[in-house]
Amino acid sequence: MKRIPVSYRTADLPEGDPNRSVPGGDWWLFSGMGTGLDGTIYSGFCDHRFQYTGALLVAYYPATGAVRHLADMQEVCGQRHRYDLMAQTKIHTRIAADSDGCIYLGTHSCERDYAPPEFREKLTGGYPGGHWIRYDPSTDICEDLGIATAGESLMGFALDPRNHRMYATTHTKSLLVEYDIRARRSEVVGSVGKFPTRVMECTADGMVYTFDEDGRVLRFDPNRRQLRTLDAQLPGAGGDVNLLSSFCTVLGLDGQTIYGVSTAFHTEPREPMGQVVEGRKSEFRPGYAFAYDTKDGSDGRMRKIGPAGGGEDVNVADLHLHHSMTITRNGDPLYVSARREKPAHLVMIDVCGCASKGGGIATGNETLVDLGEMWGEGDEGYVETALAATTGLDGTVYFGGPRKSEKYARDHVRWAIIIMPEGCWL
Repeated sequence: MKRIPVSYRTADLPEGDPNRSVPGGDWWLFSGMGTGLDGTIYSGFCDHRFQYTGALLVAYYPATGAVRHLADMQEVCGQRHRYDLMAQTKIHTRIAADSDGCIYLGTHSCERDYAPPEFREKLTGGYPGGHWIRYDPSTDICEDLGIATAGESLMGFALDPRNHRMYATTHTKSLLVEYDIRARRSEVVGSVGKFPTRVMECTADGMVYTFDEDGRVLRFDPNRRQLRTLDAQLPGAGGDVNLLSSFCTVLGLDGQTIYGVSTAFHTEPREPMGQVVEGRKSEFRPGYAFAYDTKDGSDGRMRKIGPAGGGEDVNVADLHLHHSMTITRNGDPLYVSARREKPAHLVMIDVCGCASKGGGIATGNETLVDLGEMWGEGDEGYVETALAATTGLDGTVYFGGPRKSEKYARDHVRWAIIIMPEGCWL
């Protein structure tokens, strides 16, 4: 099996101290990653230690290799000493730049799902809600734009730089929320079902797309203020699948084709979908890389490209969530296929051979290519999984995830920015 070389850059995060509430934490890199208009790479690191340490917005500067901590979400959201409230410990949304260069994201909380009972008893104020956040690189100011909707975390995220609007889905009520950046107004525009979907895309015509718990495509038209369930469904439905969604998507270079990976489960109990239920059992069912052509007919057309693991020989039970996807400058989507206790594989959706020919515009002939295992240079260990991704202005691809090796078995900070120079996978 071919090995793809990667390098790691840790974020120099403070090591946690179980005897103190702040600083320090148990740092994970989640869905939050993005590229600024100047090429800066932004990441959202999340604290899982239940110590009121907020998620951190971190910048990586490719030209120098420097890492800088920009803002703690507890500070930005005014919750630093509010020990009765669930903390703003996660950035589960994407991190995206508007046309003015400002960076936007949303917050979430680890405590609402995973904190032990003895800790949750102290959180008498509950979770106030996820905040819309803006960071302005020109002033180095990180600003709280307010709570999207009371009590709800922000999960799926898309930004429309043409109309200066943000969109997010919420946990646990699965609402779709819009934020008008210029008017500074947040509005709930509808429900996306029973499962808090983690992905959204805004196409070139301003339409917003996501999925419900059955994998049905939902489209929101901002001009007509209309949210519709379309006659298109993610591949993987049928049999005993009772939850079908996607955890990673990316918009093609044509501005209208959505690429992604579907994830199918058999879950007992199925309800309530948006909550952590003690004793719930979930088993993976086959998922697939897909292309959704938003302009092919009134409801678009869903196309299955290939099995999520990259090939028919991959055991579905050996796979983790497919959680990160980005697109190369040539237009080929790349995603990380995690294998339990084994090196993750890099998989490419080859858009009409554009890896060698250029172009990147979908014509319906995409193929799926397993490019090989992801290994760190020297003895830096292999990539175990990745939960976030973005592409730099120079074509460098960045993933966020843990390195794994004997050297780092006891290393507190295992999570890192994974750096892949353009073309290293070919």
